[in-house]
Amino acid sequence: MFKRGQTYWSALFFVLLAVSAGSAVAELSSGARRGATLALAAGLALWYWHEVVRTGRALSSRAAALPSLAVGAALWTPLLVSHWIFQLLMFSAYHLACSAPAPSRRAVPRIAAVSTLVVATVSVRDGFQPLNLVFYGAVTVALGLFVAMTQAIHEQSEQRRQLLEQLEAARGELAASERRAGVLAERQRLAREIHDTLAQGFASIVTLSEAARAQARISPQAAMRRLEETGQVARASLGEARRAIWALRPEALEHGSLGRALAGLATEFGAQTGIDTQAAVTGGEHELAPEAQEALLRVA
Repeated sequence: MFKRGQTYWSALFFVLLAVSAGSAVAELSSGARRGATLALAAGLALWYWHEVVRTGRALSSRAAALPSLAVGAALWTPLLVSHWIFQLLMFSAYHLACSAPAPSRRAVPRIAAVSTLVVATVSVRDGFQPLNLVFYGAVTVALGLFVAMTQAIHEQSEQRRQLLEQLEAARGELAASERRAGVLAERQRLAREIHDTLAQGFASIVTLSEAARAQARISPQAAMRRLEETGQVARASLGEARRAIWALRPEALEHGSLGRALAGLATEFGAQTGIDTQAAVTGGEHELAPEAQEALLRVA
């Protein structure tokens, strides 16, 4: 955006310079003055092209730009003295004085220098007029306020940009923290799943195996039943392990209600231990969250 605007300003400068030089040469009667005017106008055009368009040195807000601006002022001053129409270039001069995002303490002296140069050359050419001093003084104050306002807007934009960057960084840190918390929560969930399902299944397998070994000599048929029960528990534990890995619900809850799953658990427990076990559900069933159903089944 700044480069595009500077392109328009550069085009305006060359148009104003061409119009001013053409009008001045047409009105000047002396050939020497015409030649001097054309030479100074050509020098000013060459300076502007090199220092503003090509290198941008004159647009810098630093003190290093002052020598370049001094050269431009030295070329413009005799043109102002020779003909009033070169005052049209003051628009470009003021633009160069306050175009860079410089603090007011740097831009205002440049603006005042342009106004002083215009007032001085007009006074040399046409005599001192207080009205010119008042007019260009007002222009200097107005442009100074404009630069101060622009600088305040620039500082606010810079602060807003920094705040947005900090906000994005905070969002990134928060997202990373949430990911770490999610990983930790998933690890804890898997630990609970393993403790509530696989560990209990393995404990049942060990108990049934020891019972089968103890009954092998006394009652081979009872031992075989314990081995069959061991196989059933092992297969169920394997299914639970697969579901824990894939973060799925327990198999008993996938194909039925919580009441039916509890009844099946009681029947399985009674078959494994020989203890008369029954499950009774009273009242109507209520829809519970999947996490609550899983927790109740694990507890049972």
